[in-house]
Amino acid sequence: MSSISHINGLAHPEPKALAAHVTAAASSVYISQTASGGAVNQVKQSTTAANNLYWLHLSNSSPISTLEFIVSFKPGSPLVGQSQRFAFPSPYAGSVTTPFGVPYWGGDPILGPAVLTVLVNGLAVGSYNFTVIA
Repeated sequence: MSSISHINGLAHPEPKALAAHVTAAASSVYISQTASGGAVNQVKQSTTAANNLYWLHLSNSSPISTLEFIVSFKPGSPLVGQSQRFAFPSPYAGSVTTPFGVPYWGGDPILGPAVLTVLVNGLAVGSYNFTVIA
C-alpha cells in the first residue's frame, strides 16, 4: 500500500505530521534530520563524539523498478560520493526514506557544498543541494 501516510510501505505513526512535512518539502527529493522530518539544508558530519544520522527522501507515486540515491561531495573532497541502490522485485509506487551519514575526515576536507541526486529506473527525477558542516 502506498500513500503519504506510509514510509517504505509501513503505516506512519503520525500521518498528519508526515503529510505536512512532505508537502512543505521544496521538492520530491530532500534530506531531513528524522525519518518523518522536514527538509534541512545543512548536514553535520559524524565524528567519534557524535554519530549524526540523516534521511534521504523520495516522495513518489510512479512505479519504481530501480532506485538510486547518489550524494556527491565538493570537488577535491577525498570522499567523492555515496550511493544507495534499490531493486524492487515488482514495481513499487510509493515513497522511500533511507538513512545516511557523512563521515568525519581529518582536516575537514569534506565540509562544504554537496548534492543529492535521485535516479528512478535510470532517469534523474530530482536533486537537492545541501551543505556539510562540522
